[in-house]
Amino acid sequence: MPIFYFIVSLLILLPDLYIRLVCLRGIDLGWWNLLFWTPLAFFVFLLVLYFAGGPQPFVFKGMVSAILCLTVPKLLFCIVSILGRAAGYIAWDSGGSEVLRGALTGGFDAVGTVLAGCFLVSAVYGLTYGPKRLEVREETLTFEDLPASFDGYRIVHLADLHARSYAAPGMVEKLVAAVNDLDADLVAFTGDLVNSSPSELDSRMTAVLSSIRARDGVFSVVGNHDYCEYHDYSTADGAARAFAEVVRRERAMGWRVLLDSSAVITRTAVNGPGMEDSIYVIGVEHCGKPPFGSRGDLQRALYGVPPVFFSTDSSVAADSAAVHSSSPFKILLSHDPSHWRLEVLPRSDIQLTLSGHTHAMQFRIGRFSPSRWMYREWYGVYREGARVLNVSAGIGGSFPFRIGAWPEVVVITLRRPG
Repeated sequence: MPIFYFIVSLLILLPDLYIRLVCLRGIDLGWWNLLFWTPLAFFVFLLVLYFAGGPQPFVFKGMVSAILCLTVPKLLFCIVSILGRAAGYIAWDSGGSEVLRGALTGGFDAVGTVLAGCFLVSAVYGLTYGPKRLEVREETLTFEDLPASFDGYRIVHLADLHARSYAAPGMVEKLVAAVNDLDADLVAFTGDLVNSSPSELDSRMTAVLSSIRARDGVFSVVGNHDYCEYHDYSTADGAARAFAEVVRRERAMGWRVLLDSSAVITRTAVNGPGMEDSIYVIGVEHCGKPPFGSRGDLQRALYGVPPVFFSTDSSVAADSAAVHSSSPFKILLSHDPSHWRLEVLPRSDIQLTLSGHTHAMQFRIGRFSPSRWMYREWYGVYREGARVLNVSAGIGGSFPFRIGAWPEVVVITLRRPG
């Protein structure tokens, strides 16, 4: 972590030095000098606070805000400005006039200023309004082996609440109202209910979240943050006890927390009186790639869940009710989408997987996000043959900032072909 802060310090210091010593060379700023160096002084203050053991959430949020609103705009300006000075030098060295060189330098500086200003405005919007811009994404997913009685089944997929980030008055109430308006058959929450502590699930938060309604209930799994390991504890079992308390409070809300386990939902079969169609909801503890590692056991979660039925007996195959009762549809809740390729595809017959975790890095422009450099599947719907993965951008975050990857509620409607 100290290396990280050293690198960030250089990124903050070098643009300031370039702007002051190159772009503003020979200009007497007077009292404006004090304002010019204030952002750097603020960052130094945060560093001192960090090494002195100050409040880490304040230090983290202060640094990220400074990087977004100051460092990145300055870096953008400096990159464009350096390109302009290089172009001006090449033109001058090739016989161009000093006027041309100055025009190129000034023009690129103007472009850099506009780009920096645009990014600054976007960053301020992302810090103030972005985390509150709740959107609903609707997906219709068709499966040939979906039991007929579940045709039209509606799942509301939620992920990554990070309760502390939704603690502002009215925010979690707005979320719950939006979910309940969707009239879901099932609500699936795919982990990271808290940032780092069960205290985030205070009486107000749990009272509001417990009012989420769905005909078949609310099912959830845990994510890496729910293990509450981003804290220092006075006892060796501190994190384990905090995790157990998160799960206890979650269950007290009426949510069914699946810890490497499953639950079955049944409907009367359309083509077979007295027969039942089934959907299994399967949940694993956090499984994924480093640095978060894996704690869950998919095979344990699948214990007792019948495999997909493929009959070679024509008399059995002709009986659609028998086929339905032997071939339950499976929905897996797994926090990290990388689990889909690591284990779900090669070692199971699960048709639909729901994940979160990536947040789409809370920054997305179309199909671009820095998250794609870290995860092969990072946002939206992915297909491998008849197998489907949906990755939600989530709702909250460790840091309240979102651009493009707005907080979202995903509504998935299951359909049969035709």
